[in-house]
Amino acid sequence: MIFFLKKGRINRYSAASGLAAFLVFFLSLLLAPYYNEGDQITYTMVYELVSDLSLIDGFIAYSGTLGGTTEFIHYLVISIASGWGVEKNTVMACANTILAFILMRLFREWKVYLWIAVAIVLTNYYLVGMYFAAERLKFGFIFLSMSMLFVNRKIPFYASALLAVGSHVQTLIMYGSLLFAEKSKALILQLKTFKTNYKSIGFGLLGAILLLIGSAIVGGYVFGKVASYYALNINQTALQFVRTALFLILSLSYSKTKLITTLQFVPLFLAVFIVGAERVNMLSYILFLYYGLKFNGGVNFGVITTSMYFALKSVSFVVEFINTGQGFGEFTTFPGNVLF
Repeated sequence: MIFFLKKGRINRYSAASGLAAFLVFFLSLLLAPYYNEGDQITYTMVYELVSDLSLIDGFIAYSGTLGGTTEFIHYLVISIASGWGVEKNTVMACANTILAFILMRLFREWKVYLWIAVAIVLTNYYLVGMYFAAERLKFGFIFLSMSMLFVNRKIPFYASALLAVGSHVQTLIMYGSLLFAEKSKALILQLKTFKTNYKSIGFGLLGAILLLIGSAIVGGYVFGKVASYYALNINQTALQFVRTALFLILSLSYSKTKLITTLQFVPLFLAVFIVGAERVNMLSYILFLYYGLKFNGGVNFGVITTSMYFALKSVSFVVEFINTGQGFGEFTTFPGNVLF
């Protein structure tokens, strides 16, 4: 007990992280049975479908049921768990717990105030949506969060990034945004100094080769998604950009590297045309949190006001799915759901 008190802040954060993760697990088990409509009809059907199939046959059935997806991490988890006879809600509650704990660990690294970190993990709308609805996206964010923890360690970072993309292709937008900013800054520097960085050229060629390989593997699936997104969003107006622009402005308010921040948002603005504002705005919000949470430990106007807004949306979401079986209206989708 004396040791715990001496270490005060560190151990309070560790204890709070464990408590937050436990609450997420408990609430997941408690509330998941109420979410039995919408995407969960398909996810439950797939979970039961693959339980008695071989790994290859199961993946063929899984991919066909979920619109041709080749994102395999979620499949591996449910294939193994369902084969062992583990109840689906228990598996997802465990995944939710892992996501919550990793996020608390990440917030601790960023020196976020404890109560801000706990509030985001327990009440943020996007996270609550992943806890109960967007299963594949949840696994994508588990590995996305891990990669951010390992940002200064190349091998774990790239391994986590690959697993994130293998869980949900939408995370590729975030990595593409970060890569675009890094390479654009390097190019600007080279143009200013008239120097050629052959190492950068080599990495560029390697990236092009990997992109070609990736395109050969999942290109058809990705192209199909892009085509469907574009068809849905072609008639929308410039109002799509308002929230993305708002998150850019908030990010610039707390960023010490204005150029990098602006460059990171450029691919997100372009992606609005392709995948829709809702999906991109979730990523824009995450990018904003990276800057906002590092400014004064998250105790600032941007983080507090957006956290309150998304907490209220979470309450509405939970009440909705308790009453109706799903948290979204007939024409409302969560970023990264089954159909899209």
